Amino acid sequence: MLRTTTLSILLSASLALQAQELPDSLNWIENGSFEEFEGKLKRTGSISMAKGWNSPTEAAADLFSESVKDVPVSAPSNVYGDQTALSGVNYAGVRWWSYLNKEPRNYLQAKFKKPLKKGQKYCIRYYVSLSDLSKYGTAELGAYVSKMKVDKKGEASLTYKAQVPNLRTELYLDPFTWQGVCGT
Repeated sequence: MLRTTTLSILLSASLALQAQELPDSLNWIENGSFEEFEGKLKRTGSISMAKGWNSPTEAAADLFSESVKDVPVSAPSNVYGDQTALSGVNYAGVRWWSYLNKEPRNYLQAKFKKPLKKGQKYCIRYYVSLSDLSKYGTAELGAYVSKMKVDKKGEASLTYKAQVPNLRTELYLDPFTWQGVCGT
């Protein structure tokens, strides 16, 4: 039975997220570096164009690419600032906070390539970079793992408790580099 993982990224304002480090052959998430996408990327909220990725709520996460020249979704410069991809030319972005909750939160969701084995420990590792326009950072990052795909299109925020909490207690505040997040 395949499980779905929803990465509940809890950063204040927008951040870009990479679910990559390992070669694709060793990565348990298909298209972990967001390099494969279908269609013409034109606007924010287009994470579902990336093969194997979606958002469980109505407010979809963003996909940014160096292959796109339109500023809203281009990389390294886009509507949230400047950031090059950790590897490759694409990355995803999510929002966890906005002033007076004017903008809803975003989440990322992907399916594991292989079934997880009960009782075995796994490391979930991804990389974050605070957007240039963010004023606040957080240490509260984590992942929620479920047997079923999460589909909460009618909800603005998810209230699931992260089963894979971030092992680091320091704040993620750096808008210039990618910082690793790891949990077991």
